[in-house]
Amino acid sequence: LLTIVLPTTRKSSRRPTSDMSAAAAGEGDIGGGVPELRYFDCPGKGQAIRLACKLGGVSIRDVRLSRPDFEALRADGALPFGQLPVLDLPGDGGERLAQAGAILRLVGKWGGLYPADPIEACRVDMLLELEGDLMLPMLLTVYPTRLGLPDFASEDELIARRRSLLEAPQGPLARRLLQLDAALARAGFGAADIDPWAAGTPRPSIADCALVPRLVYLASGELKGVPEDVLDAYPKVGALVARFKRLPEVQEIGV
Repeated sequence: LLTIVLPTTRKSSRRPTSDMSAAAAGEGDIGGGVPELRYFDCPGKGQAIRLACKLGGVSIRDVRLSRPDFEALRADGALPFGQLPVLDLPGDGGERLAQAGAILRLVGKWGGLYPADPIEACRVDMLLELEGDLMLPMLLTVYPTRLGLPDFASEDELIARRRSLLEAPQGPLARRLLQLDAALARAGFGAADIDPWAAGTPRPSIADCALVPRLVYLASGELKGVPEDVLDAYPKVGALVARFKRLPEVQEIGV
């Protein structure tokens, strides 16, 4: 269930929060409380964590921060690595955990979406790292100056760069999409409900939670120069997105 909870501090700037609890109410509570996830009011790096909590029945408070909130926290030195998301553990002396991948694995363990078997966990990790490799070339065009690169001289230059990333088979992004499509085939992924998921698991894993929001963003039409049918040439990839979006828990909070 998703219940809107008003913030108790900084009411002038913080967005409302959501108490994200699935059917297994209370599962994931530690230390007599509920962890708080702090991230912006957008999918970004936080959505995979939200999805994993929803699918795994892990209760968290989903705190959406505005840009001024973030800047204030960073100026105060309250963010371990100067960035979001962070996860605040409950209790008076609750620890603040950071780094999206680390938090995703933690909530995946709490919710049973990260295998205990080390080989199966490695298969999940392989796809998590592939997601990073897949998106990096595109993100370099979205935030070039943030990453120490010069900005594009014109929109035409930006569009040309993005189109070059998608030129099959050697464009960096096209190559990674081909690799993902092949990895899904090796794992036995299929569109039917009885088929394995991206990492060969019988239920969605944190790999699915990480991959699908990024793929949806890629095909959203928000990236100039990237067509909305960008995934059509990769049938397994497109099928993964469609199947994941059909899950009732995913339909409730979106990707």
